[in-house]
Amino acid sequence: MNPLVHIFSPSGIVIIEAILLAFINLATYSILLRVCDMQTIGLWALVNSLLGFSRAADFWSRGLSSFVADALGRGDERAAASFVSTAALSGAVGNLALAGLGTTTVYLLSESIAGTGHAAVLRDVLPIMAATFWLTSLVGIYQLAFFGFGRPGLKVIQSIGGAILFLLAATLLAPAHALAGILLAQALQAGVMLVFAVVAFHGFIAPKGAVLWRRERFTHLAMFSSKSIVVGVFQLAIDPMIRLLASHFGGLSSVAVVELASRLIMIVRGVIISLGQILVPAFARLSAEGAVNAAALYRDASRLFLLASIPAFSLMLSAAPAMEPILFGRPESRFVPFIWILSAAWFANTLASSAYFLLHGRRQLRPLFWSHLIMTAGAFAAGNLGGLLAGIHGALIGVAAAFVASAVYLIRKATHIIRQPSGYWTVILADRKALLPLAAASLAVAAINVGGIQSDDTGIRLAGYTLAVAMTLGACLISVPVRDILTLAGRIKS
Repeated sequence: MNPLVHIFSPSGIVIIEAILLAFINLATYSILLRVCDMQTIGLWALVNSLLGFSRAADFWSRGLSSFVADALGRGDERAAASFVSTAALSGAVGNLALAGLGTTTVYLLSESIAGTGHAAVLRDVLPIMAATFWLTSLVGIYQLAFFGFGRPGLKVIQSIGGAILFLLAATLLAPAHALAGILLAQALQAGVMLVFAVVAFHGFIAPKGAVLWRRERFTHLAMFSSKSIVVGVFQLAIDPMIRLLASHFGGLSSVAVVELASRLIMIVRGVIISLGQILVPAFARLSAEGAVNAAALYRDASRLFLLASIPAFSLMLSAAPAMEPILFGRPESRFVPFIWILSAAWFANTLASSAYFLLHGRRQLRPLFWSHLIMTAGAFAAGNLGGLLAGIHGALIGVAAAFVASAVYLIRKATHIIRQPSGYWTVILADRKALLPLAAASLAVAAINVGGIQSDDTGIRLAGYTLAVAMTLGACLISVPVRDILTLAGRIKS
C-alpha cells in the first residue's frame, strides 16, 4: 500500500497528532523547568492531577464516543449529534459544580498538598484553576464527539493549535508570574480550543434540525455513567496517586522529575494508544451492526501494540541518559531510574490497551472495574510498602507491579470474551525476535552506568550515548517488521 494512504488514514492522522502533541508538550515542560523552580513545577503537576480527579463524578460524557458511533451505525445522525450537545450542555453545568467542589477540597487540604511554604501560593491561584478545569472539561467532550463522528482531523487542528498556544503563552507568562502564569496560559489555551470546537461541531458537523438537549439522551448517558463511575474513580486516581507517593517519599522536586519522565513515556505510549480513539467507536459500531465476533480486529490491534511498543520503548530507554542533561539543563540522577521503572508499568498497560478498548467499546464494565481496582488499590498498597522499604524507588517499583497485575487480568478477560483464551505472557512472547531491542537497550544503559560513561568528560559521554542508541536502533532494524506495523495500522478504521 502507498505510504501516503497510511499517513492520511484515520490511524495515521491520530498517530501524527500524538507524536506532534507529545513533543510540543515535552518541549513546553522542559522550558518551564528552566524558567521556574522544581518545587513550582512539582506543585503544578500534583495539583493538576488532584483537580482532574474531580472528573470521576462525570455523569454526562462518559462513553460518549461509543453512543455516538452506535447511533451512526444505525444511520441516525441527528441522534448522534443530540448525544453530543446534550453532553456538552449538561457538562457546562455539571463541570461548574465539579470545579467548585475540587477547588474547595484543594483549598482545605492546601497545607497537606503543598506544605506550609507553598500553601498560600496555591490558595491564591485556585480561581484560575477552577476556570481552567471547567474549560478543559468541555473541550474534552467535543474531542470525543470528533472521534465519534469520524472527524479526527478537526481534533488534530484543535489539539496541536492549543498546545502551541500554551507553549508560547507559558514561556512568556511563567518567568514573571510563576504558577499563576502557567495556569493563565492553560486557561487561554482551553478557551481558544473550546471556541474552535463549538464552531466546528455545531457549524459543520451537526445536521440541521438536531435537538440540542434531550432528556432521554441524558438518561442514556447517566445510566451508563452511573455504572461506570466507580471505574472512572479508579482510572482517574492513578495519576494523582503516583504523584502523591512521589511527593511523600521524595518531596515536590521528585514529583517534577516523575512528571517529566511520565511526559516522555507518554510520547511513546500516546502515539501507540492514540489508535484507541478509533478502536472504541469501531468496536461499538461492530456491535451495532450485529458483528458479534470482533476477534479479527482485536488480534490486529493486539499485535500492532506489541510490535510498535517494543522498539518505541527500547529507543526511549536507551536514549534516556542522553536526554537527562538536555531536558533538565543540569545533572539529575533520579531521572534514568524513574523513567525505567515507570516504563515497565506503562509498557504493561500499553500491551493491554486493545483489551481495554474492546471492553470499553462493548460497554462491558465489570472487567474494567476489576482491572482498575487491581491497578489503583495495588499501586497504593505496593507503592506504600515499597516506599517504606526502599524510599521513592521502592514506591515506584510497587506501582509498576500493580500495573503488570492489572494488565495480566485485563488481557485474560478480553481473550475469554472473544473465545480465544491466551495469557499476558503469550502476547509478549508471540514473537520472541521482536524482544531483541529491549535486551539491547538494557545492555546499553547498563554499560553506560557500569562503564562510568556518565563522567565529566563530554566526549566520552557523547560517544557512550551514541553507541547505546545505535545498538538499540540496530536491534530494531533487525527484528521489527515495519511493513507489518503499517499494514495492521491501515486495517484499523473507525
